[in-house]
Amino acid sequence: MDHTYIEERGLIDLYHRGQILPEEEAEFEEHFVGCAECQEKLAIARGFQRGLKVVVAEDAARAVVQAGLAAWLRRRWRAAILLILAAALPVLGFLAGNRQARETMASWKERWESERRSAAKLERLLAESENRRLAERRELEDKIAQATPPPQETPSPLVNTPLLLLTAVRGEGEAPTIQVGQSAYVALAVDAGDDPRFKSYRVAITGPRAFRQAGLKPNALEAILLTFPASYLPAGSYQLQLEGVLPDGGVVKLVKYPFRVAP
Repeated sequence: MDHTYIEERGLIDLYHRGQILPEEEAEFEEHFVGCAECQEKLAIARGFQRGLKVVVAEDAARAVVQAGLAAWLRRRWRAAILLILAAALPVLGFLAGNRQARETMASWKERWESERRSAAKLERLLAESENRRLAERRELEDKIAQATPPPQETPSPLVNTPLLLLTAVRGEGEAPTIQVGQSAYVALAVDAGDDPRFKSYRVAITGPRAFRQAGLKPNALEAILLTFPASYLPAGSYQLQLEGVLPDGGVVKLVKYPFRVAP
């Protein structure tokens, strides 16, 4: 209920005179309790009525003086009764209004308590939901961390790797030696040449540890390069057999290269 509706319906005057409709009275009182403007208008209406009663009383006093109390009462008994009722009705209305106002305030207080309890419950539910969401997020992060493999270290470049070049132009009985030292890798380079008969090469190493590998091809320097971890070849004497693979699958044994690995 707003001021436009109150003014169009004349609810302040109707309420003051006790003629407001029951269905509008409750809404008007709810509005009136919190509206200073309507309270002021109602106070003005009541003040006007009090002024009217004073005028009527003064007129009655003059009538008593002029015609005597008994005669005046005979002529004005209806007016006197109306005057008494007019004086009593605002008091009764005020008492009734106070009772209704107290009831309205009690109803609002109860409603406010209910809303406050509802807000506290909603806040508690939101906090519980947030805690569950955080717990689920931490659990998911833990699962992702467990499922994700640790990052691989970037391999370091091979620097100063011991290299042993095996060629067929060595004196009989010579066995070149490769020093492992502190290096992590050792490399063997086999001088295979550039023979167009072979589509690929394979090698076989015998000694403290055996090794075989097929499908090898020379690089731009016409050498086959084999790189091993330093711990792969224990110290001792070895022999590398180089074989050529023909297009039809046949194998031609080419050269044997003896070499030694020193710790």
